[in-house]
Amino acid sequence: MARTRFAVSTEGEIAFTAATARTALQLVTPANIGVAVRGFSVSFDGTSGTAEPGVVRLLMQPTAGTMTAATPVHDDRRNGLTIQSSAQKSATGAEPTASTVLRNLHMHPQTGGEWRFWLDEEIVLGGAAAQRLGVEVTMPATVNGIVTLFCEE
Repeated sequence: MARTRFAVSTEGEIAFTAATARTALQLVTPANIGVAVRGFSVSFDGTSGTAEPGVVRLLMQPTAGTMTAATPVHDDRRNGLTIQSSAQKSATGAEPTASTVLRNLHMHPQTGGEWRFWLDEEIVLGGAAAQRLGVEVTMPATVNGIVTLFCEE
């Protein structure tokens, strides 16, 4: 049987303060259900072609931090199954605790479009207990951005 494909995003732009790590998005897996992260996308609205790149990290986060709920949506509209995963966006107070970094990349703030990264090997999460995967962004200058995770249950 095919897995249920879904995406979850920041549902609009969020502001990144210069030189400050901020969790843009956090996926929360359900207990007893595996989730495969297939890829992610990021985009920023920086305008300087000479701006220094920032850092985007996919990492495990054992705590929730202070965030707003985000809604996972089906990528395949033929599938009527309920998505069991949940998500949060835009850490506004306490940041989630950072744990194991799974992917780490430099990203220029002047993208002007969406950069999609399909993982050579999907990141598989979940199992006996719920797990949290965060997308943390640190930019050298203040910019706005959008982040999306592409997943399957």
